[in-house]
Amino acid sequence: MRWALRVATVFRAICTIGNSTDITNLDGLANITSVGGALYISSNSALTNLDGLANITSVGGGMNVLSNTTLTDCQGVALVLGWPIGPPDDNVSGTITIESNATGCNSVAEVLAFFSWQSPTAPAVISTNYEDGRIILAVSVSNNGGAEITGYEATCTDGTNVFTGTSTSSPITVSGLTNGVAYTCTVTATNSVGTSSASAATAPITLEEQVGGGLPIWLLYQINQ
Repeated sequence: MRWALRVATVFRAICTIGNSTDITNLDGLANITSVGGALYISSNSALTNLDGLANITSVGGGMNVLSNTTLTDCQGVALVLGWPIGPPDDNVSGTITIESNATGCNSVAEVLAFFSWQSPTAPAVISTNYEDGRIILAVSVSNNGGAEITGYEATCTDGTNVFTGTSTSSPITVSGLTNGVAYTCTVTATNSVGTSSASAATAPITLEEQVGGGLPIWLLYQINQ
């Protein structure tokens, strides 16, 4: 069974991913925005793409992508390589070597030539809050597709009625809701290419009337006892 590398950390030194027959993608690294040292990706026989590296904006050492025999999609490193011009507009401090992979990933020039903007990946809802008649959703997007996100749309439903809200940045507010009713919500992100798929739905959020400076009425009652 194939598996995807899962890591949730920021690399402040050398990052080496090599000699694996199981790693198929690097999606578990999607939260990383920089590598403090060199980045080495070599001899991973099942690796097919580098999409999980799309948020990396700088590499503090060299970059080697070598001998990954099934690696055809290196668009995830196109921006750090300085797309569309490439070196010397790259953000890699050391030498860049990309070769002996599958077609599409055999040189810096080939990676840049294959790159194209994409729609963002689906947002993740990282927190929820509510006030009288409205829900506030904070989100993050691991990969903007190479183009700046221009807007978000949140959709909340009670199973019958649907309510939406939009914003150019996180958080997004959905208004016109009814206190005492449970809603589940999803969010999409849009850039110049298109719109992402929807986020995973939130757990049900039940709005409660808030009084006395924004406290739920049940909590205000307890405070006053």
